[in-house]
Amino acid sequence: MPILAVALCAASLVPAQQTNLTAHPQDSVQSGNGNYSPFGVFSTGSGAEARTQLLVPANELPGVGAVLTGIEVFALVGGTVDYASLQITAAPTTATSLSYSFASNLVGTPTVVLPGAPLQVTHSTTAWVGIPFSNYYVHDGISSLVLDVQKIVQSAASYTFVSTAKSSYPQRLDRPHMVYVFGGPGSGQSTAANAFADDSPISFRLTWLATPTLHNVSNIGTSGNQYNIGGSLTLHVEGDPGFLFALAASTGFLSPAVMIPGIGGTFRLNGAVLFAGGLLDAAGEAAVVLNLPNDPTVIGYYLVYQAASVDPGTGAIVLTNGTDNFVNG
Repeated sequence: MPILAVALCAASLVPAQQTNLTAHPQDSVQSGNGNYSPFGVFSTGSGAEARTQLLVPANELPGVGAVLTGIEVFALVGGTVDYASLQITAAPTTATSLSYSFASNLVGTPTVVLPGAPLQVTHSTTAWVGIPFSNYYVHDGISSLVLDVQKIVQSAASYTFVSTAKSSYPQRLDRPHMVYVFGGPGSGQSTAANAFADDSPISFRLTWLATPTLHNVSNIGTSGNQYNIGGSLTLHVEGDPGFLFALAASTGFLSPAVMIPGIGGTFRLNGAVLFAGGLLDAAGEAAVVLNLPNDPTVIGYYLVYQAASVDPGTGAIVLTNGTDNFVNG
């Protein structure tokens, strides 16, 4: 049976709450800036129509057959947005950056995961808010991912200012920029062919059906930065309750990543060092705290992580996605 059929069959049998998370770039809901184009709107109505594309690097995505079920965002400025239409399309790509031509970024086989329809979302400044997809995208385990967001906010005499947040302190200059175009009510910019601007991407999380994942969080320390020397980060492994897990780190990702016969997922670490392991709890989760040395010589170090889930009954191994961070002062 084709991967798509298997995945959709599984999706119909497994309760929707059994999903795991990837975070791009991390879980923190601390925000210092934002952008209203993807999901928000300005009080004057600017951005009431917009089109935005986001690029998720391949190393941050799970293995072959992983089923994408939704996106989560948080806000720099919160409030309720009534969308006349919110359409999200997912597509695989080998690109490492986005062009201003929306069509040229949607290669492969795009999947409309959220068809344009009226939707109300109350965006929070303190918590992730989920937008579930009505159609599922099945990941090939190799490609990067483009998310195309086409938005029309309901016409109104006045708009509530809402801006989707970014969560990187200091700003992650290595992240692929999002590209976007926006306009006022009736501008038609939700179906524009080309972007006119780019910016560092908003922060978001993705939800995946019944596949092991890894994500991390580090809030601002005494220096005013996340991932600061003398501080810490927490790595969250998610999978099946009672399964074993192992967690490894490295100073870089493999290029290209490697699929290992007999092991699910894709091996991504260049020179992996195993540093933690144990059992996933009754919720299928484990949290591992990694302390960063209080040593100025490690500022700027790049660290990457990946976990493995092991079925204690069969010994079957599935590798998670990767996640990363820089060490800051």
